[in-house]
Amino acid sequence: MVVHESPSVLSGRRVFAVELHRQGYDVAHIHHMLGNRTLETTQKLLTTDPVSMGAIAANAF
Repeated sequence: MVVHESPSVLSGRRVFAVELHRQGYDVAHIHHMLGNRTLETTQKLLTTDPVSMGAIAANAF
């Protein structure tokens, strides 16, 4: 099940970050491109990748 969120600045940043990560960019480069204050913020965006979340859920059951 894919959860859709309403469009927002944060959802746009998340999509951008996740797409870069899927293309092989490392977290440090994505962090720099987004201009987040902390690396932790960038890492949180990447952990919300719906494809990864779906794969985790599928493997859990």
